[in-house]
Amino acid sequence: MTLLPYLKLPSGDFSNGEVEGGLILTYATDLSGFGVGVQVQLDYLYDGVADEMMGWESYCGFGL
Repeated sequence: MTLLPYLKLPSGDFSNGEVEGGLILTYATDLSGFGVGVQVQLDYLYDGVADEMMGWESYCGFGL
C-alpha cells in the first residue's frame, strides 16, 4: 500500500493561479497467481468552468 500526496503551487505564466493537490492511494496484491491492483485518487483541483474545486478518480487492474 502506498500513499502519494502531491501539491501544485502557482508559478509562472502557465499557472492557473490556484493551489491544487491531492492524495493517491495504491494497493497491489497477488491472488492465486493473478495480480490485482487498485488505485484511488482524491484531487483538490480548480475547475474554471464550474468555479469549484474537487474531484476523484479510481482504477482497478488485473494481470497474470
